[in-house]
Amino acid sequence: MNNINCTAEKETMDKHNVLLMTTYAYPNYGGIITSYALYKLVQSLGFNPIMVNNSNKTNYNVFSENFTKRHLKQTKENLYSVYNHEPINNYGNTIIVGADCNWSPFFHGKSTYYLLPWANNMSKKISYATSFGTETFINNKYQFDTELALVYKYYLNKFDRISVRENSGVDLLKNLFEIEGTQVLDPVFLFDKNFYFNELIKKFDKYQDKNYIGCYLFALTKDQEKTINKIANGLNLNIEKCGLQVTSEIEEWLSLIYNSNLFITNSFHGLCFAIIFNRNFICISNKAIGNTRFLSVLKLLNLENRLLVDIEQIENRPDLFEPIDWEKVNSILEKEKEKSLKWLKEALEAPKDLSKIKPEDAIIQKLNQEIIKLQGKSYGTVSKEEMKLVLNYKKNYLKYLKYKILKNFVGGKTKQRYKEKQKIWHEKIRAARRLMD
Repeated sequence: MNNINCTAEKETMDKHNVLLMTTYAYPNYGGIITSYALYKLVQSLGFNPIMVNNSNKTNYNVFSENFTKRHLKQTKENLYSVYNHEPINNYGNTIIVGADCNWSPFFHGKSTYYLLPWANNMSKKISYATSFGTETFINNKYQFDTELALVYKYYLNKFDRISVRENSGVDLLKNLFEIEGTQVLDPVFLFDKNFYFNELIKKFDKYQDKNYIGCYLFALTKDQEKTINKIANGLNLNIEKCGLQVTSEIEEWLSLIYNSNLFITNSFHGLCFAIIFNRNFICISNKAIGNTRFLSVLKLLNLENRLLVDIEQIENRPDLFEPIDWEKVNSILEKEKEKSLKWLKEALEAPKDLSKIKPEDAIIQKLNQEIIKLQGKSYGTVSKEEMKLVLNYKKNYLKYLKYKILKNFVGGKTKQRYKEKQKIWHEKIRAARRLMD
């Protein structure tokens, strides 16, 4: 959106009031730049954001670290190295999760950090353009099981407002978690190519005045490389390649896309920036992570013909080298930008939904702290049985009361059976309480 003012209107505030929980600390071009866009977007709406520091030794990268120092503020406390998260919560009363595959089992396994179990109950919780990265949540090689789906359902229902990046995410929220979600654009789309050039690319414009095919491909095979070389020879263009690992400044990666004559990618954010920069592009199916994220944005912009199952199909598709009607694409994009910006503005300005706070939440939050301490000390994981005890605390407590009362109205074997059931459910709630001691 061309008229977004990227200067914070509340710089005089004595503390940050919006915490951003994103994948900015991971060495991935897309995760870093979409986090940056969300940061700038929140600033443009008059709020004072700060990134939740979620970096660790395993994901350290000098280029992502350099970018963070230049452009983003982050909490002094590290989410993964502190057992008491109160200092992190004190940075702001609103937390936004999103801008990437934060709820994807493929990338994060069974981690629940992006569900905000560490957040204060009174904090306003917002999801902006978060992705599950999949159309199916259960019974898939890379997906969660039914027990973790229960964990997700509990925590997702604690969010005040939820928007997701893909239309498939809206379906998952409704069908599996009984939540009404909204589809919005990835935050990178909320700024135009002039913004990215002036703010980032101009100082690192490594690829200007070059004629080339830009390639940002994960796991490029020899056969695929041969196909790309053949295309480049036919178009009399050089090839400039970039792989999954972050091996250059983030701004240089943007320059690669911005200046390309043709851009070939199997990355979601590579695709996004080809569209933002109005570059002729070809998107290749990424078999490892699926096509749902590609199809969601391509169908929205009537560009789904640009997605190929295999790069070798290019030779039989001369239409892929014809210019894209960017006037039509940009017109659709502008309308979607307005909807997305309006959604985020309203979510940020709305008061905390107090109906989301339940009496059992305090017990669950205390237990979460014990779980975090246990994980930090043992570097292991809490058992599924312990997690189920916490998440089912209210249900177990009601069953305990049910049989405690019913046994007074019956006799004989029925009375004895009810006493035994009362004992079973009583032990379950006592076990949950013991975990907090």
